[in-house]
Amino acid sequence: MFIFILIALLVILLVALKIALLSAIYTLLILILMFLFIKISKREVLFMYKFKPVFWTFCLLLVVFCFSYYGDHGWWDEAYLPLGHGKRLANSEHMTYFSPESTNYIVNVDSFLVRNDHLCFASDNEFYDYRLDAGKLIKYNSQRHYDKYASVNYLPPAKEFKQFQPQYDAYWNGWRLWLLP
Repeated sequence: MFIFILIALLVILLVALKIALLSAIYTLLILILMFLFIKISKREVLFMYKFKPVFWTFCLLLVVFCFSYYGDHGWWDEAYLPLGHGKRLANSEHMTYFSPESTNYIVNVDSFLVRNDHLCFASDNEFYDYRLDAGKLIKYNSQRHYDKYASVNYLPPAKEFKQFQPQYDAYWNGWRLWLLP
């Protein structure tokens, strides 16, 4: 039990350090840009270059973003992937699941793709299309039926579906990894 608390505190400390580092970098960039603007425009501006208020503003904004819909990528053993329209896919202990708006249950997701405001996914050899904007879930009896529907509605065929981890990595790595907490 003690080791889990220690790991949790370490993760919180690392996130706080990343937020502080990002805030310092963003503050320096803003202050440098403001200094250059004043120099280039040759204006007499009574402007005091204050680091602390800008730094703490960025810290607060990044902490708020960290807990927002678009910034919450999960803590500990649970990972989230935003899909749009306030909905997200969750992965816990290598099990991906989704809770459709119009139902009281959770659907396990084996593989999926999001395209044109549709979450198209496979679950236990059954195929689904969930309209993210309308909250409507459609179940298909076979891959053939789903692929027929997908070709008419410009949705991905079932063979293009991917598992959670590659899509999570593609979304949260890159610029989001370096520029966001």
